[in-house]
This record gives sequence, C-alpha cells and structure tokens, in this order.
Amino acid sequence: MDDSAPLKILRPWRDVWRPIWSRRESLGGFSFLISIFFVGMFSIGAPYFISNNIAAHYLETVWDPEIALD
Repeated sequence: MDDSAPLKILRPWRDVWRPIWSRRESLGGFSFLISIFFVGMFSIGAPYFISNNIAAHYLETVWDPEIALD
C-alpha cells in the first residue's frame, strides 16, 4: 500500500461522484446540473417523505382536540 495515498475510508464519496463528474459536459453542460438536482431532491425528499409518513401513521391524533373519553 502506498503510504502517500489516503485511505479509501477517508474518501467514500469519490466513487459516487465519479460517474456524474465524468459526464458533466454532456447535454451542453446541463448533465451535471440535472444530476445534482436529482441528488439534492432525493437527499431532501426521502427523509421528508419518510418522516411525514411516520407522523401521519403515529401522530394523527396529536392535533385532534377530542379524546377517547369524549
């Protein structure tokens, strides 16, 4: 192992971004922007979707003023 090379665990995203970065000039330069848009939407959308479904399933009566005794 080369001592000057960083460990792979210190750069985990290199293999993730390599295909996106290698095609950055396709579609007139918009391929990179489109890829980043979808990565961002997935990064924000997936946790938002999951948390909303959990809240809808378990917390649907939190804002309901009626209780079971009413």
